[in-house]
Amino acid sequence: MRVLMAAIFATGLATTAMAVTPVTPPPALTVEGFGPVKIGMTLAEAQRVLGVKLNMQFLEEGDPNACATGARADGKNADVIYMIEGGKFVRIDVVTLDAGTGTPSAPPVRTAKGIGLGSTEAQVKAAYGTAVKVEPHPYLEDGGHYLVVKSPDGKTGFIFETDTKKVIEFRAGLFSAVQYIEGCA
Repeated sequence: MRVLMAAIFATGLATTAMAVTPVTPPPALTVEGFGPVKIGMTLAEAQRVLGVKLNMQFLEEGDPNACATGARADGKNADVIYMIEGGKFVRIDVVTLDAGTGTPSAPPVRTAKGIGLGSTEAQVKAAYGTAVKVEPHPYLEDGGHYLVVKSPDGKTGFIFETDTKKVIEFRAGLFSAVQYIEGCA
């Protein structure tokens, strides 16, 4: 009996030792920001709250007020691209990474309504309802859409880029910046 109890006890310890630590999902992307990085922050403020440098590529080198895009220097959340304009964060994108260009967020970044890369157009429309306006994708022509969601005051919003079926990129922030097609342009 003692041997049987010892075997049961040892098995219980082994099972407990092998317990899997749950993965904490990344914060939701909202029109206000992503995690501790908020729209309206300066680069110095964002780097301080993240605890990591952001590698920003300025459109006009040496001009701190020029538009810039970049990502975390440590490679974490490589699919999240930050945009600065006028010295402040104005937009945050979630993009599909090309093979070998970094490690995407795991689990993937989603909006507060659960929309992320791979979500269907129907899921975006169900989540955001009548606020969704469907526009042709400027580059994919008949092969894609912009699903545009503006805040009631029109100052902030989302654009979900699709291939007519699924979300391939999305972005949020100040609507004037969210409308730019190619990053800072």
